[in-house]
Amino acid sequence: MKSKLNNFFAFIGFVTCFILACTASVEIMDDIEDLEEMQTSGTTNVDVTIENDYGKYQIESYVSSGNSNVLLALNTETGVMKYYYQRDGVWNEVSYYNMTFTH
Repeated sequence: MKSKLNNFFAFIGFVTCFILACTASVEIMDDIEDLEEMQTSGTTNVDVTIENDYGKYQIESYVSSGNSNVLLALNTETGVMKYYYQRDGVWNEVSYYNMTFTH
């Protein structure tokens, strides 16, 4: 009886995974068809506006040759990159390394 119960739950798990995989595949195929339709109809005005501030910054940190912690922060909305280093537990901005990317 116990093995039949285990097999039953294993079967339910397999069927659930199969249904989820098929559903995800159908959604991806719908997105691909929408994209192909936009490309063939000549629609080039696609709105890719970020509707929230998640993912607005890209952060890179490393240890410099002088063994100080360095942090580079890129604001992907404005293209402004800022350079910071840590001295005595305090982060300091170095403005002469800052730059703005416009392309």
